[in-house]
Amino acid sequence: MLLIVECGHCYHVGRFRANDVAKVVGWNKPLETIRFRCKRCSRTDTTVKTQFIDQDHPPKGYIWV
Repeated sequence: MLLIVECGHCYHVGRFRANDVAKVVGWNKPLETIRFRCKRCSRTDTTVKTQFIDQDHPPKGYIWV
């Protein structure tokens, strides 16, 4: 599963593997409570969407690990 994080100010988009995020913040932490900071403008007003990864058709774009 991917977490797609979009900044509400500059609309920068980052994609993270949910497994990697869970290793850092904890496995039982609700998605709504995780604070992401924009790499470009350093603001924290972000929206998070989830996307399942299809192994036959991987998503386009960079995935941060």
